[in-house]
Amino acid sequence: MAFARGCYSIGILGATLAIGLLLILGIIPQTKQQTNTCEHREAGERCPTPLDPPFAVFAVLPIQVSPGPRQGGSDNDSGNWQEWFWPPIWSNWALGIIAVVAICVGLRTLRAIQREAIIMIRQSRVLQRQANTMERQANISRDAAQQQLRAYIGVHQVGFMGIEDDTPFGVGFAFINHGQTPASKFNLKGVVDLLPYPLPDGLVLPEPPDRATQDGVIFPNETNSMTGWVWERETQRLNAKEKVGLLAKDTTKEFYAHGIATYNDIFGITRSTEFCFVLNPASVIRDKVGDILRDKGAIKFQWAPVANHNATR
Repeated sequence: MAFARGCYSIGILGATLAIGLLLILGIIPQTKQQTNTCEHREAGERCPTPLDPPFAVFAVLPIQVSPGPRQGGSDNDSGNWQEWFWPPIWSNWALGIIAVVAICVGLRTLRAIQREAIIMIRQSRVLQRQANTMERQANISRDAAQQQLRAYIGVHQVGFMGIEDDTPFGVGFAFINHGQTPASKFNLKGVVDLLPYPLPDGLVLPEPPDRATQDGVIFPNETNSMTGWVWERETQRLNAKEKVGLLAKDTTKEFYAHGIATYNDIFGITRSTEFCFVLNPASVIRDKVGDILRDKGAIKFQWAPVANHNATR
């Protein structure tokens, strides 16, 4: 609607300015010519006006003229029939005034068009802001739906082996889907590394070695959770004595079982769960002297999650 009004106003403005310009261009030269011509005319003869040829085209209509001269006039006046058709000289000034008024109207129309343009610009900005707001709301709603419905894989330490012999040392983990939808293309990479204890702040964990692709599927809250094992590196394997030494209270190095699990949610987005657990020497059961106590011949201890190295994304 605003665009139609703008086009209509522009049309009126153009027509008005064109009429005013044509009137001014026609009046000025014609008036000058008329003044020069009238100086050489004899008394009683009529001066030309802007409507005289070649600026005007008119038709002569047949008129019956009553016989006899006009009363109160001369023969010359009675034969001057053009006075009935042509306006006097002062009409040029009237046309000039009309042209000025037309220009004033055109300028006022121009100001109205400018106001309409400003209103349209403001309306377009408002519409743009509304569109941006709707887009942000749609993104927020989509993100909220994804966060609510996506899969969340948690990691729980469930076992270990090889702590007291020369076999490879390994740690077992259970991977549980705490979300509402399945996790597909599940893959695990992990390793057991011997690192400083406690772990220094800002230390970057070594990259786990590559594994064969598993592409597992984990359903929400499965009764039999999926398990996976991580092992010490072949190039850094410890013997039984060195392993038991890691359980001492004053140890400066310790086993860290760490890795990353990747999977896809139902939205096709690749997610990941990073994990890192340390063999906690303070959790080992000891006697008053500090010697390790065994439960049915086994050493009891716990694995503790390492701060700033466990995250679900």
